[in-house]
Amino acid sequence: MLHPLSLEVRDRGYGRPAAPGLRAPRPVLAPCGALAVFRRQALASVADERGPWAEHFFCFWEDLELGWRLANHGWRIRSCPEAVASHRRGAGAARGAGPLRWRRPPELEACILSNRWMTLIRHLHPLDLAPRLPLLLLWDAGLLVAGALRRPPLVRALLRRWPLVVAEWRGRRRFSRRRLRELT
Repeated sequence: MLHPLSLEVRDRGYGRPAAPGLRAPRPVLAPCGALAVFRRQALASVADERGPWAEHFFCFWEDLELGWRLANHGWRIRSCPEAVASHRRGAGAARGAGPLRWRRPPELEACILSNRWMTLIRHLHPLDLAPRLPLLLLWDAGLLVAGALRRPPLVRALLRRWPLVVAEWRGRRRFSRRRLRELT
């Protein structure tokens, strides 16, 4: 799921006991990459010459990007509560308390931020962007400043990934976009 205002990725029900609403299949924008099953025909319908995955994403947001692309091509993704998996989040994070964002290496945080930007550039419909733009600019600027103050190497890691973001911006017209409310 995407948070309705900040458009941050949120797994439905993450960190909470399985409530009755989570036990019923329902449409979702994208599956978590920890446990996703796709029809071969669906993957083929969104593949380019390198395959269905946007390989330059490396990690983080790649599952959302693929799910969003499938939804934009008319495929529907549903949760399957009977499927159970364990996913140990934060394997690359330092020990300690607090959000994983501040315990991950700067290179991984740079992937999260740049992949977020590339996904939104690629898929966010202009009518969904317009009312959120001021908040998104403040939110992401805050993440950048806080991240750079906490870990200055984040800036260098982001600069290495910046050409990918620019390339995504230049190629944005080739992707179909549907309004967020139409996707789930």
